[in-house]
Amino acid sequence: MFVPDFEEVVTSPEEWFDKAEQLKYSAEILFSFEKNRLSIKRENRADVIMDIGISVKPQAVMLFGMALEVLLKSLEVKRDMIKIINGEIKGKKRISHNILNLIQELQIQLDEKEIRYLEKVTRHIVWEGRYPTSMSKDDFTEEYTKKNINKWYNTYIGDDDYNNLKSIYSKIYTVVDAALFE
Repeated sequence: MFVPDFEEVVTSPEEWFDKAEQLKYSAEILFSFEKNRLSIKRENRADVIMDIGISVKPQAVMLFGMALEVLLKSLEVKRDMIKIINGEIKGKKRISHNILNLIQELQIQLDEKEIRYLEKVTRHIVWEGRYPTSMSKDDFTEEYTKKNINKWYNTYIGDDDYNNLKSIYSKIYTVVDAALFE
């Protein structure tokens, strides 16, 4: 039985890149499932924008966000920003799920709209795709106050939002692909 070497996998940008693609593919399957499931239920109700049943959209966004995170980390590996110290993966800074921090560290340029979307995606990675609540009362309460009515809520993520995520992923993919495989 072949067992890959931990250090070889950790220090291989290609391994991280491939894992990002796997996560993105998984997210696409969930988005497709959700869209097909809802389109059947909405056959006679085109005006309905939310389904009251169980939604997998938060998990799809979480996986899409994780794909972006791992894609960005493949570039960090390429630039020697991720190391193995005492048998554990360490970054130059604390390893984080915050996509915007990774983008800033890697100096990838995004516009204001893309940044707003990635703030929402980070929230799904950190808690909304995994837990019923945030880890702090303040974060939870802030999400559900009237002043934040324009933020994504747990179950409503429209096709435009999904298309914007795909567009952002494609933009970052192009940057990372060029850096890894030039």
